Amino acid sequence: MASGFGVSSDLGEAQRLDLALTAPPFALSRREAKRVLEAGRVILDSRPVAVASRVARAGAHLTLLAPDAEVALLYADDEVIVADKPAAIPTQPSPGSSNPALLELLASMMKRRGEPSEIFLVHRLDTNTTGAIAFARNRRAAERLSTLISGGTSEKLYRAIVVGRIASTTIDAPIGRQAGNLFRVHVSGKAARSEVRVLATSDRASLVEVRIATGRTHQIRVHLAHAGHPVLGDRKYGAALQPAERPSRPMLHALRLGLPGIGVFTAALPSDFEAVAMELGLATVTAP
Repeated sequence: MASGFGVSSDLGEAQRLDLALTAPPFALSRREAKRVLEAGRVILDSRPVAVASRVARAGAHLTLLAPDAEVALLYADDEVIVADKPAAIPTQPSPGSSNPALLELLASMMKRRGEPSEIFLVHRLDTNTTGAIAFARNRRAAERLSTLISGGTSEKLYRAIVVGRIASTTIDAPIGRQAGNLFRVHVSGKAARSEVRVLATSDRASLVEVRIATGRTHQIRVHLAHAGHPVLGDRKYGAALQPAERPSRPMLHALRLGLPGIGVFTAALPSDFEAVAMELGLATVTAP
């Protein structure tokens, strides 16, 4: 799924930025390259760059953002940013990725506002998971947020549409790596707990609220698939149980993020989530 926020590439050799931007996948003229650099739309290794003659190292991750690339901010101060993450954009850059990352986009937004553009990752949402996510703007704030989020004092509340009729339950099952970027419930994994509350059901699916204290990779998706009710549209976990007309992405949304001493932030359900829920006869409620 393309994000529409721009394009990224890893450089095969060291070269000037204006020259790198004339090569695929960017394919700009030298004049256009200078213009996008001056506009703050070019990100090199997660930092906005503006000097055309700067030489980027071989293997550097270069991103060109679309002219209208913006995301909604739920909160921003000198130390913390809480963004409303859209689908189809990864949280952080990764080697070989052709899509810009949310971290890069936020760095560009801050730079264009005349503010410090350094952004620190403190937790993640999957590429096609939407909703509230926090970033730090300095190392002190990053340590503070990491402690809040990993220590279980933050509030993390999700909405999901799952396959079939599920009952309210608590899934307390350790999660470990299976292979590559695939995870599973396994006795040797790390402790993980997901509290699932049913909000609405139909013959084909259920709308649920999921509250987590831990934040294991793919936790909600793995736990719900383990329970026999994978997230609707999730091609990675529980694919055999998905309906033929499944949506193009997992119907999982980070509805609310509570950070003690900072605030509680709610991200409205995205339109595609609302549309799928309506089609399945499931009422949707943004706030619990």
